[in-house]
Amino acid sequence: MKKILTATMIALVLPVFAYAQSAMTGKWQGKTPNGFQIELDLIATEKELTGTFTRNGQSITIADGKVAKNTFTFRATMNDQTQGFTGEIDADQIKFWMDRQGPSAAAVLKRAVDMKRGAEARLTGTWQGTTASGRPLVLDLKVDGQQLTGRLTLAQQPADITEGKVEGQTFSLTADALDGRPVIAKGRLVGEDLELTVQGVGTPLTLKRVK
Repeated sequence: MKKILTATMIALVLPVFAYAQSAMTGKWQGKTPNGFQIELDLIATEKELTGTFTRNGQSITIADGKVAKNTFTFRATMNDQTQGFTGEIDADQIKFWMDRQGPSAAAVLKRAVDMKRGAEARLTGTWQGTTASGRPLVLDLKVDGQQLTGRLTLAQQPADITEGKVEGQTFSLTADALDGRPVIAKGRLVGEDLELTVQGVGTPLTLKRVK
């Protein structure tokens, strides 16, 4: 009976470890609440975590990395000071914070886009979101080499993209006049989302791919 129970427990626990390994392993990108660009390049095993932590272009090898279900911890030395960090997998993102600051200062990281995929596959499609004033915005994009075409629809008012250019994960576009003036914007892929900055609007907009 004990052998049966033990085997059952192992069968239940192994999928959890397998999930942690596959879910955590990979590259993750995001920003801290105060705007520092960070990247994690992780390799997770059943209990250990290895890889690098990059903050504003400075890459550091992580130490004492540990995995426990959907969370992980490690230490990294920055500016001659060793700090502890904690991360937690939450669906398709990681919440990540410095231990001395706590979860309230967590950065949200998205899985990095696979650069082996072409710009056409990464950007082509329909993206939607809302402006700061609550107006719906939709981008229908098509990429052909470095050329970007399609349509921008703001509050049900469509405007063709007249000038569009793609450079890696970033792009720029000009759309026909809306509200009496053309829309000029720049965008980039951030994980699975599209970040769009419209000229004259300070806060970037986050658009989600329409599946």
